[in-house]
Amino acid sequence: MAEAEKPETVVPAATAAAAPVVETVAAPAAEPIAAAPVTAAEPHPSEVPTLLETFDKAATDKAEADKLAADAAAKAKEPEKTAEAASEADKAAETAKAAEAAKAAEVKPVEPAVVPEPVKWDFKLPDTLKADEPRMAQFTGILDSLLTPKEGETRAQTAQKLVDLHSDAMTTYAKQVSEDQYRTFNNTRKEWVKQVMADPELGGSGHQTAMAAVARMRNMLVTEKDVPEFENFLRITGAGDHPQFMKLLHNAARFFDEPPLPPANPKPSTLNGGGPQKRGMAALYAQK
Repeated sequence: MAEAEKPETVVPAATAAAAPVVETVAAPAAEPIAAAPVTAAEPHPSEVPTLLETFDKAATDKAEADKLAADAAAKAKEPEKTAEAASEADKAAETAKAAEAAKAAEVKPVEPAVVPEPVKWDFKLPDTLKADEPRMAQFTGILDSLLTPKEGETRAQTAQKLVDLHSDAMTTYAKQVSEDQYRTFNNTRKEWVKQVMADPELGGSGHQTAMAAVARMRNMLVTEKDVPEFENFLRITGAGDHPQFMKLLHNAARFFDEPPLPPANPKPSTLNGGGPQKRGMAALYAQK
């Protein structure tokens, strides 16, 4: 129950200010009433199991409990079987290893090394090349070493021999080409000399006289300080042996040595017959 409300004291408005304050005392609270005990509701008769049903349930629970106990016992024995199986497997593995070790320890007969059949190297070269037999033998020997390496020699070392052989062959080739060029050029100059000696103006019995005229024209047309370079030009080009170059200077000498044509109005010589007369173009420089 709820507590009793406190009584209010009403003071009239006219006397409120003058009336003394009255203290109000609260009334004591009432004791609570105890609640009545609650009893469980009775089940419906259709919900109460019979005695037979209770027996059947107990039997079923016992059967399930026995089955669970049997399963637990079976599972408890499985680790033992697994341990036994593992032990047997380990024993079998050790036996197999021992058998393999014994088999490996057996001395096997040494099989002979397989030696490849020798290769018959047959190279076809163009008609413009001629095989150098000693060098070809060296080349094929290196190829054989690549197929069957020599003891203590790696394949890289054997291949290096091919590089060295190629380098030596190229050096020899360059030297041979240079010698062939020199030989061809010298033979060409020799042929030009033969043509000069066979020329009717430059060769024969008058060869020395013709060469003197050629040398005189060279000395006249080439300054003394340029003679060494001019001679070098004649050698490296072969022009000093060419018959047409010889004829050029020989014709210049003949043109210089021949007497000039008389002037249109000849004048008497100032020499009056005294002293030797100059011939050719040289006489023109003597007149005044």
